[in-house]
Amino acid sequence: MALRIAGLTVPGPTEVLSGAATVLDWTGDAAEVVASLPSRAADLLDDVAGLVGRIHTIADRVDGLLDRVDDVAARASTLIERVDTVADTATGLVTRVSTVADDATGLITRVSTVADSATGLVERVSVVADSATGLVQRVSVVAENATGLVDRVSTVAENATGLVDRVSTVAEDATGLVERVSVVADSATGLVDRVSTVADSATGLVERVSTVADEATGLVERVSVVSDSATGLVERVSVVAENATGLVTRVDAVADDASGLVRRVSVVAEDATGLVARVGGVAENATGVVEAANAVASRAGEVVEAASGASTTATELLDLYVPMARRAAPLASRFVEEFSEAELQAAIKLVDTLPTVTESVESDILPILATLDRVGPDVHELLDVLKEVRQAINGVPGFSFLRKRGSEKEDA
Repeated sequence: MALRIAGLTVPGPTEVLSGAATVLDWTGDAAEVVASLPSRAADLLDDVAGLVGRIHTIADRVDGLLDRVDDVAARASTLIERVDTVADTATGLVTRVSTVADDATGLITRVSTVADSATGLVERVSVVADSATGLVQRVSVVAENATGLVDRVSTVAENATGLVDRVSTVAEDATGLVERVSVVADSATGLVDRVSTVADSATGLVERVSTVADEATGLVERVSVVSDSATGLVERVSVVAENATGLVTRVDAVADDASGLVRRVSVVAEDATGLVARVGGVAENATGVVEAANAVASRAGEVVEAASGASTTATELLDLYVPMARRAAPLASRFVEEFSEAELQAAIKLVDTLPTVTESVESDILPILATLDRVGPDVHELLDVLKEVRQAINGVPGFSFLRKRGSEKEDA
């Protein structure tokens, strides 16, 4: 019930008590809020500690990253050295391959020359074989001619012997002797014609047979000296037989030389065949070496390309992380120096409680933080109301007595 004092409307005791109860309720709520602020501040501090722990974790990860960057830099340096070594090895290998290629080229040139020489030698051997064949045929003809010549010389000797025996009757048989000498001359002429097919060495024999024919003609003219001429003819025929025997010996020697030449040509042909086979093997080996060198050069090119890519990546990483590492090195050193075992255990404990802290922050702190912009005006308004209530209570008659009485009861 409202009262009027000195013309002013004053709330009645019921309204005052109701308002005081309301204020007390608000005050309790405010006190609860204020009482919860330290715990929330503690939670915030815990969150801040968690953030600091996360910062420490980030610092540890940065430190590990710096170590990994150092390892990457060291590995990149090692890789660059290995690449340089591989490049030097590849260069030496290319040089050796070039030398091998040059040697193979020279060997191929020499083999071509040997092949040409072998071809010419084979051609010459073929010519020699053909010549030997012709020589054998000519020697056979010479042998046959020599045999016929020996037979005819024997006949001439027999005829000469009969001529010596019949010298006493030469006058009577002069006509027959002339006829027989004509036969001898014809035979000698045929012999000269057949001996003309012999080699150059048989030319003397033909000339001597011609001399025999001349002597036979002179024998017709000089019947009185037929005996001496016949004796000389026999001697000259003996010389012809000896010359024919020497010619046969020389022909045998030529045949032996031709046989030895054929054997030597066969050996040379076999050696040339073996040389061609060896040259073929060398050419195949050179081809394999060239193919292997090409494969090694290709692999060396691939390794150089991969090393170039790795070197480029390592250079980019170094350019990116070296300034960061230089700036973070003092901080990391200070952090490591000041970091203790207790802080490590606290960080571990904080990490273990992070799920609960995160849930509390999301469910309790964040909603309160969202309303903090309204807490200040509400508190100021509440303080103003409390001040007015206090003033009103102080103005209530008997309130001081009641307050004193309550204070005495509390002291008792």
